[in-house]
Amino acid sequence: MIERIGYRWSLRMLGILIIAISGSASMAYKRRISPVEGSNSALLLMLVRDARFLCVAAALLFINMGYFAPLLYVPTLAAAQSGNKGTASNIVLAFNAGTTAGRLLSGVISDAIGPSNANLVSNLLCGVLV
Repeated sequence: MIERIGYRWSLRMLGILIIAISGSASMAYKRRISPVEGSNSALLLMLVRDARFLCVAAALLFINMGYFAPLLYVPTLAAAQSGNKGTASNIVLAFNAGTTAGRLLSGVISDAIGPSNANLVSNLLCGVLV
């Protein structure tokens, strides 16, 4: 699509598509709990001072880096070093094929060791390997 209409219009069309899908999905949302009256800023400050909360926040940062950094930066690096956009496209294709195998395998593993343990192992591997 980029070759036909250009990069900017491809991003615009992708944005329109995401808005249309998200907008139609948001119409099906149902409020489960009522909103809280007023915010309690003392609670927020208490959470920031809690060491357990900060450890969870740091762990989530590394988990997200493990999931998204390879997908975003490796194709760019491959295109910069080889000068070939086809190489970057092939790397994205390999990542997507790997996630397909990983999704199927994670179901089998979670049946064997439990979903929480499978998620823990997956997050640990993503954080360590990247």
